[in-house]
Amino acid sequence: MNAKEYLSQIRDMDEVIRKDILEKDTWLSLATSLSVDPAGEKNNPNRNTHAPYEKCIENADELERRITANIDALADLKIKIAEEIQQLEEHDDVIILMMRYIAMMKWEEIEDKFIQSEATVMRKHNAALQHFEEKHGKI
Repeated sequence: MNAKEYLSQIRDMDEVIRKDILEKDTWLSLATSLSVDPAGEKNNPNRNTHAPYEKCIENADELERRITANIDALADLKIKIAEEIQQLEEHDDVIILMMRYIAMMKWEEIEDKFIQSEATVMRKHNAALQHFEEKHGKI
């Protein structure tokens, strides 16, 4: 894994968490929209005795546990990577990698902070990645 792939794990994990949150919200929305018809199958001995929304709530709870575990793992990963970035000698390397991979800023935001062109920011970013790999090796 090269430096960019290694550092991008934060963004990838954040994306998984966001997807899981949307899925959990969908299950909760479905659970609140389901209704029970108490007169529907009173005398049917084969009827399902569980409320129709139970499975939705169970799925949402399972996702909530997974989201919590992933948030904890993301926090640990951010701390670890931030410490590794801080070990770089060049101040610009530290700033640009922290902005991009820890703060998850867009390129346009980074360009505005540096008050430099896209080409210059990309050049600095590529140099910072190279310095990161030299310091920490292939991960």
